[in-house]
Amino acid sequence: MNSNVILIFSEQNIHEIQVVSQRKKFTKYFSEDNVKELTTFIRIIGEVFEIKDCEEICRDPKDDFLLALAKVGRADFLVSGDKDLLEIKNYDKTKVLTMDEFERLIITNH
Repeated sequence: MNSNVILIFSEQNIHEIQVVSQRKKFTKYFSEDNVKELTTFIRIIGEVFEIKDCEEICRDPKDDFLLALAKVGRADFLVSGDKDLLEIKNYDKTKVLTMDEFERLIITNH
């Protein structure tokens, strides 16, 4: 296993961050400037892909873009806490796992 970690994002991820951070329960934690800084940082440190086509795979169709991102970005892992995604376990060449599982994998293989 390659020990390099490359974060991949899609325009949909970035848009979701922008939308969710504007919800009333989150605005006390994230100012508009903080969100702009975060999305700029994401674009600097990660690889951003545009997802055009999504197969209908997930029980929650709103999560299909994440599987498409994993496929387009050739991701080894999709780290999520979403039960609909975790139920899939493997998609194409991507293993879907929790952050705890990913952390254990990294520690074990380091």
